[in-house]
Order: sequence, then C-alpha cells, then structure tokens
Amino acid sequence: MNDLTQAVTKNGVRIYVISLQQAEQRRHSVIHQLATCSYPWQFVDAVRADSDIVRQSSELPTASRKWHKPLRGGEIACYLSHQIAWRHALSHDVHHALILEDDFQLLDQADSIIELLLKFDTTSDIIKLFGKPKRFYALQTVEQNHKEYQLCKAFSLPAVTVAQWVNRSALPHLLQRSELLERPIDIDMKHYWEYPLAIHQLCPAIVEEISAQLGGSGITNRKTGKTMLVVIKRLLHKVIYYWNCMKFYRQQH
Repeated sequence: MNDLTQAVTKNGVRIYVISLQQAEQRRHSVIHQLATCSYPWQFVDAVRADSDIVRQSSELPTASRKWHKPLRGGEIACYLSHQIAWRHALSHDVHHALILEDDFQLLDQADSIIELLLKFDTTSDIIKLFGKPKRFYALQTVEQNHKEYQLCKAFSLPAVTVAQWVNRSALPHLLQRSELLERPIDIDMKHYWEYPLAIHQLCPAIVEEISAQLGGSGITNRKTGKTMLVVIKRLLHKVIYYWNCMKFYRQQH
C-alpha cells in the first residue's frame, strides 16, 4: 500500500521507493511488486535533473571536489532524492529503511526479504542488496527458505544504489555527507571509510536492476573524452581508492 495515512513503520521498518512522478511504467512495476507487502511503503518523488535545486547544488564549492569531473544533473538529482528518503526516515523514527530505486526487481516477496534482513545482527549500518563483489568474506550466514545468505565485507563495493537496507545509525552520517556532493552517490558510498560506516553486501543478491527493461537510466553515461588530464585524474582517483580498499578491507567496524 502507498497510503501515507497508514502506520509509519511496522517493526520499525518502512520502505521508500525513489521515483519520478511521471515515470508511469516504473511506478506500475513498483506497485505490482509491492501489492502484497504488509510493510508500509511510499514513493519518494525524485528530484528532476533540470530543477532549480540541482542547478544551485552544482554551484556548491565542494561539488565534485573528490571526483574527476563535474557531476551531471542526473547524478545530483539522484543524490538529493536519496536525501529526501533519509530525512523522512530520521524524522519519523524509522529504525530500518529499505530504500529502493524504481528500476528494482525483487527476487523474493518483499515481506520475506525484510524478514531475512531482520535476522542479521545490527553491526551493519547499510546492507547493499544488489551486485556481487569480486572479492569478499562472510561476516554472518542466515538461512531463509532453504537458501543460505551471507552478510559480506567486500573489498570494493558495487557502484549501484538500486536497493539498500539502511539502519537508523547511518542516517545522520549520510545526511551530513550528502551536503557536500563530492561524488555521485553510488561512488561516494564506496568510500565507506570517509563517513565512517559499516557498509556490507548481501550475497547472493536478492534484488536485480531492470533499468533497460523500463526504458533505460535517466543518468547519462559517465565516460568523458580521453584527454591526458582526464586520464591522469581518473587514474589518481583509482589509485587512492584501491589503496584505501586494501587498508580497510580487513578492519571490522
């Protein structure tokens, strides 16, 4: 149900689905998937890439400070849209927020997924539900419907924010960080040590991303022309990132 008059949470849980108001096909997909969900959920009207707030945000002195090129309008809008969900969760005493972008595809029923996530301990501030890191180790194993799921520490987190389980402990850090707009949100969260937050991965993934089936992404390709300056800056960012991955991979939060 997408009824804002319903209880704010059930067992401290609320689902947020970030979606543009005019994205009818995507919203239809969301409604179909959450039709039988017993947990309260709502659409978060996404910020438009051509809005004034995006233009103003792009002029912040910190914007793109730690990224090798200026943020695109869609990247800023995506970050600001997640910010809306975080603020609502913090102000409404949500203990666990399942935050989805509208191009998700659940691989199990929503209630079953939430029941699984509630079985994991509370050491994770955020659990990413999509993607598979190339290198990781298990922190905890839980069985659900005769299948084993692992809470994993990844060497390098997947750069995607289609589905995340966010504990209340993470919200103040996320909101503070989001004011800077130093990188796209998915790249920023890969740098978990800068918050600092314990951002872990669910393996195997329990959500897929189906943007292509729903008309494609609203964020244009990040690749830029291969000028020498761009290549050097990109390489420098990668070297610093992977050095920190090696430094923090085996450290527990």
